[in-house]
Amino acid sequence: MELRTRTQTVVFTDMADYTRSVVNSDREALRLLLERHQTMVEPVLTRRGGRIVKGIGDSFMALFDSATDAVRACVDLVEAHGPGSGSSVTFRASCATGDVEETSNDAFGETVNLSSRINSKTPAGEVWLSSGTWHFMNQAEIAWETTGRH
Repeated sequence: MELRTRTQTVVFTDMADYTRSVVNSDREALRLLLERHQTMVEPVLTRRGGRIVKGIGDSFMALFDSATDAVRACVDLVEAHGPGSGSSVTFRASCATGDVEETSNDAFGETVNLSSRINSKTPAGEVWLSSGTWHFMNQAEIAWETTGRH
């Protein structure tokens, strides 16, 4: 297994209220929901240069070479499917920037863990990011406000 370390921005997306949506779903309805989920998320992330590493049920993990592009992709996703968009699905997204250990089909390390932890605290319809991502991104391109220290 070849392992390489690069500084990247790790994005996690998550479909809000997924568990409630699937509690009474049969397998076909679940399959259709996950297929629809992929068609909503993948084009938004890849359009900004993201590479989806894996899908984890109602979440995706993607890697970006640019922190700015990662945050912009997350904002695009949340705005396209957020409250007031007319979409029946709402997303949350998170970004963390730092060293990422990569193999041919996975990524791991502290930055991956941090993005995942941030995502678990992010409210539906919002994008939260690590201080590292904030420092690396072009702050003039993206409206942001602090949520405090967590």
